[in-house]
Amino acid sequence: MAEGGAIGDLQVFAAAKLQLGFLLALGLAAALQGAILSEQDDGLLTGNLQALAKGWVQEAVDSANTILWKPAYSRKHWQRFFSGYFRANPFTEDLRNYLAYPVFGWGPAAAHRELQEGLARCLQARLKELVEAHGADLGRSLNRDPDLLQTLCKVTRFLNYLAGSKETSHKTKNRLYRRHLALIGKSRKLRANDRIDIRKYPYLGRVRSQLYMNVLSLAAPDSVAGKARTLRALPRQTRNEIAAAISLRGKRFDIWQKHAVLLLDNSGLDAKQLAAVSRLLELVPTGLHNLGVITVEEFLGKKVDWYDCAVGAVNIGGVRVGAARENGFPVDVAPLYSDTFCLIWVHELNHIVDYYYVSHDNPRRKRLLDQAGNAPRNYLRSMVPEGVFTKAPQEFFASISNQYFASSEHTLALGLARFRNGYKEPLNQFLFFADVYSLGGNRTLFYEIGVGGHMKRTTIPLTRDRNGLINSLRVKRKLHRFTWDANGNVTTCEEE
Repeated sequence: MAEGGAIGDLQVFAAAKLQLGFLLALGLAAALQGAILSEQDDGLLTGNLQALAKGWVQEAVDSANTILWKPAYSRKHWQRFFSGYFRANPFTEDLRNYLAYPVFGWGPAAAHRELQEGLARCLQARLKELVEAHGADLGRSLNRDPDLLQTLCKVTRFLNYLAGSKETSHKTKNRLYRRHLALIGKSRKLRANDRIDIRKYPYLGRVRSQLYMNVLSLAAPDSVAGKARTLRALPRQTRNEIAAAISLRGKRFDIWQKHAVLLLDNSGLDAKQLAAVSRLLELVPTGLHNLGVITVEEFLGKKVDWYDCAVGAVNIGGVRVGAARENGFPVDVAPLYSDTFCLIWVHELNHIVDYYYVSHDNPRRKRLLDQAGNAPRNYLRSMVPEGVFTKAPQEFFASISNQYFASSEHTLALGLARFRNGYKEPLNQFLFFADVYSLGGNRTLFYEIGVGGHMKRTTIPLTRDRNGLINSLRVKRKLHRFTWDANGNVTTCEEE
């Protein structure tokens, strides 16, 4: 009797739950019933987007913008319109390129909010439909269907744009976050501990990785005081929730929990490489970067599209620790070799330090580049063609890090040697880098990386002049003293 009664209760509960779901679906349909674009606007916008999906047509751009920015249309209109559009049409790269402008940049902020809210609901629903429709066969389906591959790539990337937008509401971001976790949790192939055979499924790794980036971008707190977003502020409970949903294990789990950095390598890195990743994160002060994601694209399959992430992300190589070595110093000083994997990792992490802590509009950084100009010998990293750093200034700081981390002491020796030979800029650059790694304090950090990947860090005392510039460094038993001119350039250097 008791058992039969319990079963009966469960059946009643299940029926009630089904009826509630049906009523909610009817309610949503009713809510959207009146949210219909005018027949003229619907047809015109559909035609414009179909044209823009094949390339940039200015007439279509102007016409589509006019409709997308109409104040009469709300998020419900856009949810309904784009749901219908993307069920019938692929989401191409050309269309993604166009839509990003009126949705996030051009036009009124009020229109941005309505478009973003509508697209968030529509694209998340489309993502769920596509993934669940193909289930365990998703990898094969991506191989066979170029429209499916293109649409999934663009849908996941655009969802990351929404995650990074200040105009998308916290409520919507939280909803997207929850639904991403639920979608990943339902599919074994979308969990991190399931290694994808990239020879059989060359595109699945890209889709999975972007989904993970979306989860982190949606979970990350909004920027504070103009600084880029960081995952370090995530509560422990949220870190645990993400780790459980994507099935993080072993050293990758440890790196995530300790450093709030997610490693996307499809289980391709070995124990030594994982140890090197972890070690560098321990040796670089957390206040210098907001790194949240590391990818190793050669282990993820074919690169069919760009990744997007609202928190700091880098891609590193998969060369094994100890398998290759590199001398990053010019002939002014003796050669010094370090492990290649570690140097690649150092270089990429310092791109994030440059972006997050230094910032590309830093006046001192800009002045150093302007003063050095195109001449290679005006740079510490001088084994490059003329004009490399003026054409690609984003490589300036990260390239110094290759030498500074291989041996900070050897890099100082290079700067001093150049200074004695009339080239003052390399020493200015060395002291700028050392100043960044001091975090404005009275000590900086020196590094050393061996050919076997061993990393060492040493704390170096320093003093500053009344303008806050470093005027002495004590390295081992030697004291280096510097004087500066009014423009912040070294004029003399002495050793004691």
